[in-house]
Amino acid sequence: MMTMSHEMRAIAITEPGGPEVLQPCYVPVPVPSHGQIIIRLAYAGVNRPDALQRAGSYAPPVGASPLPGLECSGTVVALGSGCTRYKEGDLVCALLPGGGYAEYAACHEAHALPIPPGMSLRDAAGLPETCFTVWSNVVMRGKLKAGEIFLVHGGTSGIGTTAIQIARDVEQALSKFVRDPIVTVIVTGFVGPYSEQIRIVGEASKPQFLPYKQKMTLLDVMIAVGGLTD
Repeated sequence: MMTMSHEMRAIAITEPGGPEVLQPCYVPVPVPSHGQIIIRLAYAGVNRPDALQRAGSYAPPVGASPLPGLECSGTVVALGSGCTRYKEGDLVCALLPGGGYAEYAACHEAHALPIPPGMSLRDAAGLPETCFTVWSNVVMRGKLKAGEIFLVHGGTSGIGTTAIQIARDVEQALSKFVRDPIVTVIVTGFVGPYSEQIRIVGEASKPQFLPYKQKMTLLDVMIAVGGLTD
């Protein structure tokens, strides 16, 4: 195990409220349990649940750190029993149950990802929440496959742009096994500076962009893309 002190600096929520209730403090360094790794943080992601927790509207999962912070990047510095995926010194980003606003954080090794080649630790700290969310819903549960229509509401969001890129990657992977791997990607969003972002990230999958109306239903989308007639 790499040398670590027994205490670390962290940011705690002193009471429900605005940003001013976030205060620096010293807390014990987490000890890894079975299957967990300890990460020395380089960067922490900031997500909506962090703000909700600060305001008193979100409770961490049972057994999780009371500190905010649901994703991070950094260096593996300690391993719990049974860990096989990583070794000390590996650079990872990770999805956390809490505790990311600190110098060190614990997470199950299955919730960490190697830093992609060429990506900085700063950028990698923003990967886990969006990538885990999209992959688990679109690939693991939804089982996106060739010939399907993939509708992405809010395509200019972090989740939306990630979903477009993962759909593109699924299509590329399918091309090795099927003759016609096309996945039709349809994206809804507001017209503005971020609609160009959709075009860039989805260039390979050529998403069809539908500007938001004041009220848009699934039926509206199907009619717009020719799936139904009025």
